[in-house]
Amino acid sequence: MNILFKKVLPSFFVSILLSIFILLVEAKAETDSVFPFIPGIKEFRGMIDTNPSIPDKVESYFAAKDFYFQIQSKTEQLKISKEVRDHFETSTEKAEQKYDRGEEGVSQSDITKLKLGLAGTLNDIYELTAEIDIAKLSLGHLLGIEFIVNCPLDEDKMIVLEYDPETFDDALLNFADRLEFKKQLVKIKKAENVFKLAQSSRKITRTLLVTEVANYDFGIGNPSDLFEALIIYTRVLRGYYQAVYDFNKSVINMELIQSKVQPVQ
Repeated sequence: MNILFKKVLPSFFVSILLSIFILLVEAKAETDSVFPFIPGIKEFRGMIDTNPSIPDKVESYFAAKDFYFQIQSKTEQLKISKEVRDHFETSTEKAEQKYDRGEEGVSQSDITKLKLGLAGTLNDIYELTAEIDIAKLSLGHLLGIEFIVNCPLDEDKMIVLEYDPETFDDALLNFADRLEFKKQLVKIKKAENVFKLAQSSRKITRTLLVTEVANYDFGIGNPSDLFEALIIYTRVLRGYYQAVYDFNKSVINMELIQSKVQPVQ
């Protein structure tokens, strides 16, 4: 019995150790596929090229870039909405305190407007948060990885793609489907004009908000003016980041068209 026990015991421990090793390897593999941040777009091509489960690597690469720019744009828009939310909460509390003290310049209508503004901003936050999460899930699925909850972008700086109109004009001479090129060039130009207009309005709008917030804090501003400034600020700043995305999207679409159309024979 002792002899049998001495023979079986080592084999038993070897089996246990082997099982533990396999579990550790599997756990490490799962851990490696979970990213604590969203990598930059420069990393996407390599990740897609080395993934055998992705059939159309060209389409997937451009789709990944699109999802990335969605996340980047909506993340910036979310920051704006949270900033505006804080202003609405503070201004509503101050307005209610002034109204309760019977001070002039604050009406129940003013308080209602501020509360409605806050509700609208909270709705924007819920919507943007969901859209960011969906874009992250889509990007992760495309790349064959997962992202941890609330993972940040590896590159915080807003990326604006560059394009050379002359390069695209030259492409018209070399590809058969010239109509699609011409249409996309019009879309790029429109997106570029909207982006530049939003960019010029951005600084003015921030100055307006800073002034109205300061006036309200010092007691020389009124709730209606602050309400309007917050609404304008939200629309212009969110519009700016949306315009950046729309421009990047138009450039991506042009690059995708270039990768698909057939050269003139």
